[in-house]
Amino acid sequence: MPTGYAIDGNDSLDAKAPTVAAPGTIGGKKLELWLFGHADIRYGGAPVKLAKRSATLAMITLLVLKRGQAMTRESLAFTLFPESDEAGAMAELRRYLYLANKAPPASDETPWILGDAETVRWNDAHRSFIDVEQFERLAA
Repeated sequence: MPTGYAIDGNDSLDAKAPTVAAPGTIGGKKLELWLFGHADIRYGGAPVKLAKRSATLAMITLLVLKRGQAMTRESLAFTLFPESDEAGAMAELRRYLYLANKAPPASDETPWILGDAETVRWNDAHRSFIDVEQFERLAA
């Protein structure tokens, strides 16, 4: 797992260079999402333990990549659990949303994933470090 990315003189990503400070922290700690390569999620530099890691990380990744946009619960449920019927997929989604929101601590009790009866979205208010966001900024 890389410790960070640095911007070299050509505005490219260099995984071997010193770490650049991530944009935004919460209570001195930040949630880091590393989606390039082997996906990883860390809080305050320590790995976040996720129940049902592969499916929970897949759900977090989908929501992060669509940040700023809400996804319908139905769409997310059938994307993550295509083999389940509607009731089963929706039940699994509720369970994984609960597990994902409990995994990384939130200092102000604001959940990482926001939802209502119809939609779910990543909570951008936490300003987490996401390597994909950094890449998109550099590529623009």
